[in-house]
Amino acid sequence: LDIGEPPVNLLEFMDRPASKWALYPLVLDDQQTIIFGAGGTGKSLLALAAMLTLETGHPFLPGLEPAPGHHGLYLDWEASRYEHGERLKLFLQGADTALPSGFEVLHLTCAGAIGTLTDSIKRLIDDHGVTFMVIDSAGLACGNEPEKSEMALGFFDAIRRIGLPALTIAHQTKGD
Repeated sequence: LDIGEPPVNLLEFMDRPASKWALYPLVLDDQQTIIFGAGGTGKSLLALAAMLTLETGHPFLPGLEPAPGHHGLYLDWEASRYEHGERLKLFLQGADTALPSGFEVLHLTCAGAIGTLTDSIKRLIDDHGVTFMVIDSAGLACGNEPEKSEMALGFFDAIRRIGLPALTIAHQTKGD
């Protein structure tokens, strides 16, 4: 019977060490974080700033402490690479900083359910040394009818198979 990881003694896990945070106190290194809210409230901007803070160690999000050594991948079902590229430029200008030559801030335009993209995403992760993901947005990454439990379960199963911490953006449905 293959059940994944072996059982553990929870007595050994009662105090989470600081090293288990990718971006303290927002993103855990071994869990998913979901930002939920209405459209147009800055969730994608916050996610890009979180990714840049993790990538560079620069406080694009003041007060949050990044763990060193993270490299992100922005998986995007909504916006264009130019929209995020322009935001990146503004963040760098606002911080009066530049990225070193050869530095990369990875963005991937996605279509379809994340479960169908898992193998391709894992190859990208391996090829580029990615340690953190932004998923924008959960509804589209779920595929058709994200409100159905089987779609949400498939989404979280795909994230678990990818095996990285993720900052996921989720939107209120229209009329809610």
